[in-house]
Amino acid sequence: MEGNAPSYSPCRMDQYLYPFYEKDIAVGDLTKEQAQELFDCLWIKFSENAWLLSTDAVRYFTGYQSFQQVNVGGVNSRGEDASNELSYMMLQASIDVRL
Repeated sequence: MEGNAPSYSPCRMDQYLYPFYEKDIAVGDLTKEQAQELFDCLWIKFSENAWLLSTDAVRYFTGYQSFQQVNVGGVNSRGEDASNELSYMMLQASIDVRL
C-alpha cells in the first residue's frame, strides 16, 4: 500500500484512539459532535497529501489521487467484535466529506 508513496496507513485508529476519546467524553473535554467534526477535518487533511511525480508519471497517472488506508472494527485477539463508537464515526467521516 505504501510503495512508491501513494498512501500512508494510520491502520486501526479506532482501537488506539478510543481510550483517549472515552476519557475526554467522560470528563467533558469533548462532545461526540466535536469528535465527529475532528474526524471529518482529519479525512480532509488526509486528502491533502501531495505526491510529487515526474513529467512522464503525470502523463501516465493523470487524475491519480493519493489515499489513506484506515481499518476500522475487525476483531480483537480473542476473536470478538472490536468495533467501537469511533469505528462508526470514522465511517461517517467518509460519508460526510465524500473523499
